[in-house]
This record gives sequence, C-alpha cells and structure tokens, in this order.
Amino acid sequence: MPHLKNKKVVVIVDNNVNSELEGLENALATEEGGRKYDVFSFQDPVEVIESVNSERGLCYDIAVVDLTFDNKHKGYAVDGIEVIGAMKEKYPERPVLCCSAYAANAYIRREFRTAKHRPDGVFSKKTHEPSVMLDIVEAHLKTAEKKHGGKLVHVP
Repeated sequence: MPHLKNKKVVVIVDNNVNSELEGLENALATEEGGRKYDVFSFQDPVEVIESVNSERGLCYDIAVVDLTFDNKHKGYAVDGIEVIGAMKEKYPERPVLCCSAYAANAYIRREFRTAKHRPDGVFSKKTHEPSVMLDIVEAHLKTAEKKHGGKLVHVP
C-alpha cells in the first residue's frame, strides 16, 4: 500500500463501502479546511487480517471497520470483531473504530462485551452524516496522537 508523506492513512473495511461509507470516504479524500487523507478501502475482511499479519504489515493511522460482513457465500464467516482483534493485537496504539448499519452504539458495544480487543470508538453509519463521521475519525486520530507523543507510526 503506497503512502504519501505528511498525509494520514485511513483504512476502511466494509463490504458495502460504495454505498454506506462512500460519503465518509469522499470527505476524507477531499481537501476541506486543510484536511486530506490517503484512504484505502477493503471489502474482504480476510484480506485485511492477512495483510495485518503479514511480514510487511498493514500501513495505517486509523481504521474504520464494519461490524458485519456478507461473506458466508465465500465459504467463511469473518466479522468486524475478528478484524478489529487482529488490528489491535498487532498495532494496539493505532485507533480502530467500529461502525454498523444495524443499530446504535449500545448494540455494537454489546457485541464486543466478551472480545479480547475492543474498538476505540463506535458509530452508526446509517444515522451520521459524512461530516459527523469525519469529525469522529479526526477526534480519535488526535486523541491517539496525543497519547503516543504526537505521532503514530504507520510504516512497519
């Protein structure tokens, strides 16, 4: 995955990224008030887990991961809990947000109650405008940077 200097890298993992998170992806990639990010979208959660666990790793500053994936037709059933777990296991300092179209934050939090690794934040992608989702992503990114000395290292 290429990385352009001085830009934050946002990874979006959602099998419906072209519909529900398209507004967020556009807001992240568009210069608006000085904001510009490199955005990489994945529709296959297994590809993300394999990238994270590969020798090279997955380069990102923050990730947005859907809770559910329609992938049973491919012969496996991987969900956002597993993707977030793999990302937090390898890169605990990097923020990972969970989103869902099904319900509010309480539903998402309930799904992670017994998970070893939890997301840094949650939001409903059906009820938030792209500008609000962008604010959520930026707030979590700033918090993580402050917590880790002002900079996240995204290149393995």
